[in-house]
Amino acid sequence: MKLIKHLIAVSALAFTAFAVAAPAAEAPDVLVKRISNDVINTAKTDKAIQAGDVSKVTALVDAKILPYVDFQRMTALAAGRYWRDATPEQKTALSNEFRQLLIHTYSGALSQI
Repeated sequence: MKLIKHLIAVSALAFTAFAVAAPAAEAPDVLVKRISNDVINTAKTDKAIQAGDVSKVTALVDAKILPYVDFQRMTALAAGRYWRDATPEQKTALSNEFRQLLIHTYSGALSQI
């Protein structure tokens, strides 16, 4: 349960820092809470997700979380000054790895719900 709370906190930070065009009427904290509750409720009712089915977790993350995360910006911030020196192919590859890390992290946490 502690891992899930930590994951939600990290997600909240990622959503508020890297959220893309969300409805103007929805405050960032409301957006994070809504998405977190939706993901947790889906995970609680889906036995395949609870069993750690990576394809189901990937589909859930793709549908509910990834639309709100700017992976290129997040990766650029994490890479710091090295981002400027990277080739477009390296930038794409690193952004994809960040995405896979998020999915892997969620699959572990969601399977514990």
